[in-house]
Amino acid sequence: MVQKTTEIVKSLYQDDETAWLELMSRVVAEKRFEELDYETLSEYLADMARRDRREVLNWLTVSDDWARDSIDALKPLAGDLHQ
Repeated sequence: MVQKTTEIVKSLYQDDETAWLELMSRVVAEKRFEELDYETLSEYLADMARRDRREVLNWLTVSDDWARDSIDALKPLAGDLHQ
């Protein structure tokens, strides 16, 4: 029975990721930890952490480029203030 349930849950992840996430959330909320899809959940969370890390790095890079461009654009104005 447990093996069949595990196969159904893994199939759900492949067929409908959002439904799988909702199920995993409900299983955790109800403290039914024996029903968790540990293998897939671990991979999913690791992938999510890598994606978030990349997004932050990209955001910092874009922000840094924007700040540098803004400073370069304002330099001529700063020179006018000193005259």
